[in-house]
Amino acid sequence: MEDNTRFICSKMFTNLNIKIPYQSIKNCCKACDTHISYEEINSQKAIPDPFIQNPDYLSRKSEMLFMNRLPKHGCKTCVQTEPNSLFRSWNGWKNRTYTQQDLHDLYDNDHLTYYEIMLSSSCDLKCVYCGPDDSSSWALELNEPRTKAPDKWEEKVKHRLEEHLHNKKWDPDTTYEFTFSGGEPTYNMETIDFIEKIVKITTGNKVIIGINTNLNSKPKIFEKFMNIVDRYSETKFYLYCSLEDIGERCEAVRTGINWQRAIQNFEIALQKDNLLVQMLPTPNMYSLPSMLDYVTYFSSKLKEYNKFIPEGEQIDGRLYTLFSYNMVQEAPLSPASMPAHYKSMLDPAIEYCNNNQMTYFARHLMQIQNLIGTKIDNSTATKIENKFNYFKIVRPGYDWDRLFPHVNDIIKELK
Repeated sequence: MEDNTRFICSKMFTNLNIKIPYQSIKNCCKACDTHISYEEINSQKAIPDPFIQNPDYLSRKSEMLFMNRLPKHGCKTCVQTEPNSLFRSWNGWKNRTYTQQDLHDLYDNDHLTYYEIMLSSSCDLKCVYCGPDDSSSWALELNEPRTKAPDKWEEKVKHRLEEHLHNKKWDPDTTYEFTFSGGEPTYNMETIDFIEKIVKITTGNKVIIGINTNLNSKPKIFEKFMNIVDRYSETKFYLYCSLEDIGERCEAVRTGINWQRAIQNFEIALQKDNLLVQMLPTPNMYSLPSMLDYVTYFSSKLKEYNKFIPEGEQIDGRLYTLFSYNMVQEAPLSPASMPAHYKSMLDPAIEYCNNNQMTYFARHLMQIQNLIGTKIDNSTATKIENKFNYFKIVRPGYDWDRLFPHVNDIIKELK
């Protein structure tokens, strides 16, 4: 029997990333968007399952399995950053060996266990670091068309996904995860109805349903979602809460959010036995100085409802972290564009996390510390000032100078 260690990434075979507004089906959030035509989605005879048998996906699988290399197009991000690519850290099959039979099995059959579905760009918020591609509210403010697939494409891809799940051979020993993102998945009833369809189809299997949410859902919509959580009590739900500040600062950074309503929804969710909460902040230049307030508030709230879990425990077959994060990369809002001496402002939050069983988030904050001051050039001050002035002019309902005085200090220092 021939065994060879191969240049194979688990995400190519276990992950499915569907971005409905972009008409894209791919296998990793970092992969290049792969546009699938309506004809390909609709042609059940030519492509029985567009999620594992579409031509582009088969080509990328073949390149990885039989040419022993990362696909030059689909995995462009990792190809360009090798040997320090995410392939080295994200690949869950680093030490596996493969027979020829294994390789053909991976090519021919369905091994998907993680489904990430961007349902829509519809969103009620205009977060300062977001934009018109992922938020319909941003698009409206800029008078730009929102990112949206044709109705018939959206309807067909949802129908084909339901078919795929009905026909799937579920392994009783495997945990499957579905994560819904947006836009805002809980913005309207239509997306909640589709999420319920997926929950219903997958009931009886080991399934986790994850929702990325800003918690700003209106009462009737959030109540309907909570009713789904109650009705499907055997399903495990995760709420990934996209907030990175508190109170009035939160309402400015995530323009459009009602802080009191968000916390009310948060507290309702914390009372559900089959639902776990994880915080998913997006650290940025505006909110970073108040990180201690943020972690103190939400960790205390979780303790109040007996939902605080020390980071590092194994839950549902994976390492649990109370806080994770997305990172803002663009210069006007990136922590990397802040002068290096601002690193110390994270010390109190890091100390608090280390002393309160949140060591993984403490490490994340230390990684952010290392980024501060690393992306500054002659244009940085102007970019920061232009963005800050934009918000002060277009969104005058917030006292930006009072809420974020350090931004003006940074502009003066970098000029």
